[in-house]
Amino acid sequence: VPDSLATDTVPIVILPVFAEGKPAGWGNGVWEWGPEDLLTTRAMSVLELLDQVPGLVLHRGGDYAQPVAVSGFGGAGGRLRIIWDGIELPAMESGVPDLARIGLGGVGRVRVTRRLGETRVELFTRIWNEHRPYSVIEAGTGDLDTNVFRGTFVDAQRLRGSLGVSLDRLDTDGPDRSQPGTISGAWLRYALHFSDRGGFQVQYRRMTSRRGDIYFPDRLTQTDWAARLRYQLGFGLLSEAYVASSGLKGDEEIAEGDTTQIGRIPGRSQVGLRLGWQGSGFWIDGDYRRQGGRGWPEQVLEARAGVDGRRWGGLEGTFRSETWTDTGGTGVLRLSAWSPDLFGFSVFGEWEDGSTGVPDIGYGRTRYDDPLDPGTIIVDSVTVPHVTERSGYRVGARFARGGIDLGAARLRIESDSLVPLGLPMDAEGVVLPGGERQGWEAYGTLPLWPRGVGIAGGLEIWDEIEGEEWRYLPRRSWRGELRFHRTFLPSGNLEVRAAVGVRGRDGMQVPLIQEPDVDDPPDAILLQSVPYYQSWFFHLNIRILTVRAFLRAENLANRLENQDYPGVMLTGLRTMYGIRWTLFN
Repeated sequence: VPDSLATDTVPIVILPVFAEGKPAGWGNGVWEWGPEDLLTTRAMSVLELLDQVPGLVLHRGGDYAQPVAVSGFGGAGGRLRIIWDGIELPAMESGVPDLARIGLGGVGRVRVTRRLGETRVELFTRIWNEHRPYSVIEAGTGDLDTNVFRGTFVDAQRLRGSLGVSLDRLDTDGPDRSQPGTISGAWLRYALHFSDRGGFQVQYRRMTSRRGDIYFPDRLTQTDWAARLRYQLGFGLLSEAYVASSGLKGDEEIAEGDTTQIGRIPGRSQVGLRLGWQGSGFWIDGDYRRQGGRGWPEQVLEARAGVDGRRWGGLEGTFRSETWTDTGGTGVLRLSAWSPDLFGFSVFGEWEDGSTGVPDIGYGRTRYDDPLDPGTIIVDSVTVPHVTERSGYRVGARFARGGIDLGAARLRIESDSLVPLGLPMDAEGVVLPGGERQGWEAYGTLPLWPRGVGIAGGLEIWDEIEGEEWRYLPRRSWRGELRFHRTFLPSGNLEVRAAVGVRGRDGMQVPLIQEPDVDDPPDAILLQSVPYYQSWFFHLNIRILTVRAFLRAENLANRLENQDYPGVMLTGLRTMYGIRWTLFN
């Protein structure tokens, strides 16, 4: 009798998971990408993935590796949250996390919730539940010396637990080869499983963005680590205790072959407890954490409860409370509801009211030598704690049947103030008075002939009030594409996906002060603006067995005036090609 079990007879154990909330769909404002979707997407970065979410506006300080973010419904500072395996990644140097330092390496699933007052991006690292190891390699190259390499390895039975590791690199010379940038990093996760009821997990990620001499400092490195203990208590009750920390440091090149250390931006840490209870058609969970570090709340409490049934629809409510040292407490309540399908028709709605704090608003970064450490430069800013209040609703209807999917919704948002992102490209931005905005959004997908062909599109239109435009909120934004997707051969080993489409928006204001003319009132606040933006794209993805070859092109019309900030030009026509290869060994 053998004294040990064969590897493929040992049961695979995966940590139990918390409920995710309301189902995905345009009506509920939730979009998801699974492992297969991430292998077939045209996106090279998290930002490009979010570009596929209707209603989100991109804010790019340049090409790859330069600071970037997104906003929804005009919400900027304090209204973009990145959740990595259930733990929030803090904004380190601004009012929102810099998406340039968040890579897709090791990510197995993405869930985006677009709320009236917040965009929530949840990234889940890749999980594997088979005895054989799993690997995926992504490599590509293209114009402007743009290159991508990602490698991920996951083994469900390694070192008496499960192991995952990933390397990630994306680099380019940028438009006119004037924006050289590189994003590189790694991710590591190890889990020790006590039983199928729980275990211990630790993970570490490190991402470095090298952005030339466009922004100071030219190189920033962010490190994040987290450890959690998760256990199923029984009767559907799941518990978790966790601790996490994030840090950011930079280097500035002052001469060839020489660098100067930039003082570390104060790190941010958190210790929390989470409880969840879920059953057939319902979920309840709560998360309480204490946080350390300057510029974000000392305590956060989040609670959520919901029900969902095919026969009678669903309802979800969420509440978030923050305690700030200088500004007291904030809180926001959100409710959403959706009906069941009736002959293909359904209705939905969401409402929210409350306030939230902005992690940091830097008005001009000051640089000075550290008197205690010669050769080290301290980077500081005037930190202005700020609380914004926002309320609004979104109501609409949808028809989905036979491959046809159509929807429309009415929007209303009211905000007391408009806060900049606080990233380097708008660090000099100003806080502006808010107001009320109303608008409409619509979307649709239609199947065409022959089989596998379809079209999809969306439109968002806001009211026009002369002299009271909101920054980061173009009056109109649109998208549309012609798609093709079919699988060939009886074995299904040949699959083809293709798309050609367009993304665009009207011109919009940014929160940067414009020099007044002699005819302008002396007390007028005049904002800079960027022109109309439009970019056509093409994407082809062909799978043979487990190898996927891709070809993509952006800005097919080579429109050189595209910009999200004045004078920061985006890339013209660029093509890339490469492979994504899944291996089981």
